[in-house]
Amino acid sequence: MQSGAPDSSRLTYLDGLRGWAAVVVLFSHLFPFFLLRANGPSADGLRHLLLNGAVLGRVEYAMATIGTVLYRFLTDGATAVYVFFVLSGYVLSVGYVKTKKRELVTDQALRRYIRLTVPISLACVIAFCLMKAGLMYNQRVDAAIGGDWIGQFYHWTPDFYSLIRFSLFDVYFNFNDNRSFIFTLWTMQIEFFGSFLIFSLLALFGHLERRWIPYGLAFIAVCLINRDLISFMMGLFIAELYQFEQVRLVLVRKTSKVAASLMLTGVVALPVFVFHYLPRSVFSDVATLAASVIVVSTIMLRQMQMVFTSRLSIFLGKISFSLYLVHPLVICSLGAWYFVTMRSYLSLPALIASCAVLIVVLSVLVAKAFVTVDSWGVRQARRFASMVRMTSTPRLRQDDAATGKPAVISE
Repeated sequence: MQSGAPDSSRLTYLDGLRGWAAVVVLFSHLFPFFLLRANGPSADGLRHLLLNGAVLGRVEYAMATIGTVLYRFLTDGATAVYVFFVLSGYVLSVGYVKTKKRELVTDQALRRYIRLTVPISLACVIAFCLMKAGLMYNQRVDAAIGGDWIGQFYHWTPDFYSLIRFSLFDVYFNFNDNRSFIFTLWTMQIEFFGSFLIFSLLALFGHLERRWIPYGLAFIAVCLINRDLISFMMGLFIAELYQFEQVRLVLVRKTSKVAASLMLTGVVALPVFVFHYLPRSVFSDVATLAASVIVVSTIMLRQMQMVFTSRLSIFLGKISFSLYLVHPLVICSLGAWYFVTMRSYLSLPALIASCAVLIVVLSVLVAKAFVTVDSWGVRQARRFASMVRMTSTPRLRQDDAATGKPAVISE
């Protein structure tokens, strides 16, 4: 496959990118918010360099700064989440943008709720069982070390009704951090509405030659109503723009690839500046921009594609959604139990290192097993969409026969 020329099938390297984004989300919860109990790395070394202009001869500060930048990038869960959103906008759009077949949009819209809800519901059932069995130990971490982040979860008594309501409705329409079965599911409301925003735009305007006018108006509306959805619009724009031959010709130029590489370097350093120097109100906008740069650079650069099509990346891509769902349960159950139990026997560095290894390994293993559930949900979603389309087709044929028009398969 030529660099910068995605094939017509699902792009493997984008799945690999999604997999590594899931790993970064895991790291963001594991290190800054749990084991190291801080909101982010210190930028004292960076400030010293900026304020005093002392770069040469300050190797120790330079090394500390590089370490800080890399640490913050590898634990930047916010940008990783927006990578999910941009990828969703792109993947949900690209099939229709290439073929203009409206049945693709209809099929994806019919599948979306079931595809998301089946694995979410099963993961929530696991959380429910752990809570009922008293196996969530995150409250004990809070009592032992004052972990203000990990202690805010699972401090309520669940019942079967709350499980059903949360899994089927609240997770999309009425999410509450304090009564969530899985704290990472705050993203599902954005994912759900962002997906149907894309479906609506494609169905209503995607076939128009001047579709950029309604797209632009929708972008303005999104900026005013919910800026998190900008990331989905960016995915749509990437899919649309890449179909223009002129755009592809520009992107394959060496100067464009150098520019993409430079922007990627900026994205690596960006989290430190965002966290320490920018107001929180612009975090989502900056994360969307960074995520868009990452996605576009992956589509453009052969080197990025090679990284994200490695065996490890492909494996992580397959378990990405499962890993996103189950790692909070691992952290708050066995991970928290191990931390509380072993803190009297191990030094702090040994405790942090061993607990991190345990949680990462167990999260990956549980996610690998959970893929069976995720795959089953995908199959059920496809089956439902096929059933709906099959039941609507005879009705349309009857209507067409009554009017004397040729039969048309429903889109």
